[in-house]
This record gives sequence, structure tokens and C-alpha cells, in this order.
Amino acid sequence: MQLNAKVADQILPCRGDDLYGRAGPDYRLVIVSKITDASKGIVKMLEHLGVRVMVPRQSWTRQGNCLTFSLDHSLLEVSGHKPFYDWYMFDWNPPERCQVPAGVPSPVRLTPWKESALKVLAQLRRQGFITAKQITSHGIGVSAWTQAPGSKPAWPAEGAVRGTWIETEHLPAFDKQPPDVYALTVQTLAATAPAELELSP
Repeated sequence: MQLNAKVADQILPCRGDDLYGRAGPDYRLVIVSKITDASKGIVKMLEHLGVRVMVPRQSWTRQGNCLTFSLDHSLLEVSGHKPFYDWYMFDWNPPERCQVPAGVPSPVRLTPWKESALKVLAQLRRQGFITAKQITSHGIGVSAWTQAPGSKPAWPAEGAVRGTWIETEHLPAFDKQPPDVYALTVQTLAATAPAELELSP
């Protein structure tokens, strides 16, 4: 509903996405209810970066003057003819198009951090435990996993063997969002994992 720094963060790619050839959209578009004095700078920044920002427009209807919204009113890509605003959207040209599930208004963003979290979770469940070294090997900080934020309990619990961590009910459901990516992560781990670690109590 409001254009702010959080919206800008959600629409822009993560650092390294192009370097690692991650999937992405052809176009990036932000739709908000209005642009305020406080958000004008964010609009300018996003449009310089190739992200279109759109708001509803005033239209006359039988019910009187009201706000309406139509993509083909201002996008050449949608209308197929010259719209009111003659402006092509920036083509991000991703190496692979991301898949957006139909009927999902706000699909969960699969960030590099979440990809690493899925790998950690898959290895934890495969072995029944995980070590700090294994967590960092997936490019993710140990503290997010082993240190409790404030009064909340830590995600895993200390295992019977010193230096190991085991799954608890406090671990976020990374495997549920999105489940198909987690399933692929499990398959990849099974195909590439070295011999299982054996720990003695």
C-alpha cells in the first residue's frame, strides 16, 4: 500500500544474483496506492534502476470521478499499441525466468540467505544434527541459528555431542516456503554429500 525502503528491498535483486545466474523476472514493477513527498526519492531511485512504479489514475465513470488502474493504459508490453505514457519497461533479461505460482498474490521471495538456510536444514535432517562448521560452509552465519534473539529460544538445541545442534520445534518452516525448492535441495545434497559424519558421545 505504501512505497518505502522495504518495498524497494523486496523488488530489487540480491547482490550476486546475476553473478550466479539465479532465476529472475523479465520486468520489475511496483504498484502502490499513492506517491507521497517522503517516497518521491524512492520512486526516482527505483526508476533509475529499471523498476517501474505505478499508481492508480483519476478516471471519470458513471459513478463520478474515481481512481482506476489498468496496466494497458501505460505499458507498451501489455497494450500492444502506444499507451498514454510512451515508456517501455526495462528488460532485466535473466538467465532463467523465475516461476511465479498462479493465484499467489505475494510469492515468498527466495533469497540467497533462504537458499543457504534450506541447505542447512536439509543437512541437519539428513544427519540428525549439524555443526557450526557445516552451517558456515553454506555461507550463512552461525549466530542466526544458535543464538536466541532476545527472550525467544534458539532454533536448534545443543546435541548430546559437544559442538552439535539438533532440530527443535522452534526452527522456522523453511521447508514449507517453498517446498519444491526444499525437495530439490534434499535431492542435490543426497547426490553430492560426502560420507556421513560419525560422532561418538
